[in-house]
Amino acid sequence: TARAGKEGSGLLVLFPFESRFLSEIRGLHVASNHELSSSLSELAEEDCPEWMQQNYSKVNSGGNKLANSAQLAYLSFLGYYLGQVRRIQDGTKNDVVSLSAEFSQAIGLANVPSIPRKLITKMELEGIPGVVSEDD
Repeated sequence: TARAGKEGSGLLVLFPFESRFLSEIRGLHVASNHELSSSLSELAEEDCPEWMQQNYSKVNSGGNKLANSAQLAYLSFLGYYLGQVRRIQDGTKNDVVSLSAEFSQAIGLANVPSIPRKLITKMELEGIPGVVSEDD
């Protein structure tokens, strides 16, 4: 990144569902990096390295700092993207809940974390498939 008046560059990595954001920054002339995109796709298809498997085991064992952080990350992801539904390509609350479930798997959670009933009501998620209530 640029500092002290010097030029710089950076990478903007987006989920496929965030592609609509590119139209919002059209004037900035953001170029696609097909080599990086290809590398990320290949990385996602490879077997998970041993060190990641060990961390996934810690997340799945529950009751530890890593597991709690993963559950909070899920809630943060869900909350943020619910607020950005209009900016997601063809997005609905159902889509956000589904994407959040995929995210929870990607960070190593075996199950979608439960959400307090009050928070479900506040987020207006009642009746949406995939939302797990702490009361269920």
